[in-house]
Amino acid sequence: MKVIVSMLSVIFTLAIVGPVFSEDNAAMQAPAVTTEKTVEVGNKICPVSGEKVVAGHEGKIEYQGKVYNLCCQMCEKDFNKDPQKYIEKLQKMEQEAAGSEQAK
Repeated sequence: MKVIVSMLSVIFTLAIVGPVFSEDNAAMQAPAVTTEKTVEVGNKICPVSGEKVVAGHEGKIEYQGKVYNLCCQMCEKDFNKDPQKYIEKLQKMEQEAAGSEQAK
């Protein structure tokens, strides 16, 4: 009788715990590997503050596969609030800078 009770408790335990260890469980599967490579934008102007980006002191942030340079790590918080706003601002500043270079 003890053997039957022991076997039933083992079967019951496996019935409950078994699905946790099954291959179909998404939590147990390996995470998907992304093969996307990031692209360094190489901006020399901080899109948040408009300040020059100084090598070695800059912050970097990745957004939609592109890495943007920031003048400091503190600008990261503002960039994350509205990345598209700052990307557009950066593009406008770079166009203005290129226009003033051509005017010389």
